[in-house]
Amino acid sequence: MLFMFLNCLGQEKNGIYLLPRVGAEFGFSTFENKSSLPLHIKSTNNNHAFSILGLGLAAKIDKWTLIMGYESGNVTWGSSYESKTDSALFETSGSSKIGNTVTRIQLGGAYKVLVTKILRKPSKLVDRYLINKNGNQYWAVFNLELEGGISYENLHKQNNLGELSISGGRFPTNDIVSNRQFPATVLKRRGLGVYVGAYLQFYDEKRPKIRIGIRYQKGLQKYVRTEWETSINGSQFPVYSTISRGSMLSLYVSYPILLKTFKKVDLKNKMSN
Repeated sequence: MLFMFLNCLGQEKNGIYLLPRVGAEFGFSTFENKSSLPLHIKSTNNNHAFSILGLGLAAKIDKWTLIMGYESGNVTWGSSYESKTDSALFETSGSSKIGNTVTRIQLGGAYKVLVTKILRKPSKLVDRYLINKNGNQYWAVFNLELEGGISYENLHKQNNLGELSISGGRFPTNDIVSNRQFPATVLKRRGLGVYVGAYLQFYDEKRPKIRIGIRYQKGLQKYVRTEWETSINGSQFPVYSTISRGSMLSLYVSYPILLKTFKKVDLKNKMSN
């Protein structure tokens, strides 16, 4: 089997595309004052994924794409602990992660930096692969595009702002740990974020197919502040707090749907006339 990587001009049509999008996001929160943090509190527990659902419109012109979209996601926060005192034989650990729904209106752009064709030797199953004018077959054809933009966010008023209690170590060989969140305080409901990312746009017979991307967003405002109280074997520790700005890392898939193509303009003939 022979593989070759070739750069070439793009295969997609210039035009307007509808972009439905689904994926998962991993939200980030931070401790407000690390110097007063109890030693058994380890992180803000950023390893829990929440779903995202979005819809966008894209205007594609050669290597450039202008994208405007709407997305439903989450502003998240959490806490995790690990405890093993001298009286315990085994470590006690636990974590919690919750989020509040946020809607995002995004405006950004993308630029195509690379188009790759993965060639394969011809075989009888020609109809399963892209074939160029010389009869070469392709295992895959895809673009690598970089994207970036801004996001206007609106934090919903309802869910997941109440108390949350987690505990662990109900055995004689473990510490008994309690970690309870007080009702969250909303500092701001509307704000801005900036995002950067990259995606692979796959093609089949010059038509765009599935798109797979990764995106990091940095929140610019503090949205939610939460206070936590914690104890080990009944011994209380000072209250600590976390802050969520809506920062997150997301993985997503999308499927561009062509709505309208742009007509090509022959500038030379137009100028001569």
